[in-house]
Order: sequence, then C-alpha cells, then structure tokens
Amino acid sequence: MNFIVSFLAAKPYIFQAFETRYNRPGSRVSLKCATTGNPTPSVLWTLDDQPLPQDSRYSQSQYRTSQGDVVYYLNVTNVRVQDGGEYKCLVSNKAGSAHHRARVNIYGKYPSNGGPRILNNYWTISKPVEKFNNKCCLSWS
Repeated sequence: MNFIVSFLAAKPYIFQAFETRYNRPGSRVSLKCATTGNPTPSVLWTLDDQPLPQDSRYSQSQYRTSQGDVVYYLNVTNVRVQDGGEYKCLVSNKAGSAHHRARVNIYGKYPSNGGPRILNNYWTISKPVEKFNNKCCLSWS
C-alpha cells in the first residue's frame, strides 16, 4: 500500500505581534512577529514603509517552534530618536501575505535651549504618518 502525502499551501497568519511602545534613547527595542503558514513565510521589516537603515544596531533573528510556527525578531540596540516611527512586519509565501504595524516612539530629555515640554519634561519627535495626512502633530516656536 502506498500513501501520498500532500500539504496544501496556507496563507501566512500573524498570531502574535509587537505593540506600540515608548523607549528612551540608548535603550534596546525588540519587536516580535510570530507566524504560521505553508510554505514557511519569509519576513520583511520596514520603518515608515522604507527599508531598514543599514546600521549594525539593527539585527534580525528567527526560530521555529516545535509546532512548526516561525517567530521573527527585529532588535535595535542603543536606540536614537531617528529610530522612532512606524515599524511593519510583512510575512509572505506563495499563498499570500500578512502584515502588522505599530509605532515605536523614542523619548529624550528636552533640550536646555528650549523646545517642546510635554509629559513631565520629556519630549518626542514623531515622523509624519500617512494616516495623519502627512502633518506633524508636534510643533513649537
């Protein structure tokens, strides 16, 4: 008796992902996307819909669980204000794709020469986001 085993392609599904977070400069950020799909999905990380900066502070890793799911990580060490923005985890295979987006906000002490003073003497620089019609939500004079 011969058996033929066939695996159907399954669109990727992200079942666990990072949320919006707030960090201080110099800290470490770790973003996680846990996925399933057949064949195994590949991942593409972006920052504000652009490729990640070519910087050694950015590193990616992944591992396969005993259930066959894949967990992808994006790690950023020694974060800077310019590392803030909207991060996207895009997973895809031949059956389709899925994505997850969330913001990473980097706070720092307000400058001694003036500047915005919000949230108990801390300030943030936020890159414009498409859903806000490319208008910056923070200004001062």
